[in-house]
Amino acid sequence: MSLKEHVYSPAAYSYGLLKMNCLPNLSHDEWLFYDKVFFDMCSILYILEIPGYATSRGINIEKSWAIASNKSIIPFSPKMSLGLVKKHNELLELYS
Repeated sequence: MSLKEHVYSPAAYSYGLLKMNCLPNLSHDEWLFYDKVFFDMCSILYILEIPGYATSRGINIEKSWAIASNKSIIPFSPKMSLGLVKKHNELLELYS
């Protein structure tokens, strides 16, 4: 991942909005609709390999979308993203 890439993370972007009561409580299917809109604008699917990622229903659906649309799927390990994960955690603390 280069510093020039624009990255969208459904969990990271929606968590703060939920905590600030800016989003309604949505069902999983409603979240998938929201996610798919952004996914369709992406050219690559990066998967952060944190505990639980392999059995995540959402990630597995996104993987199927990537395969169906011939998008690259790139694993992204926590070691590769230590600085990004630290920044993400700091942002989450702001909304907690």
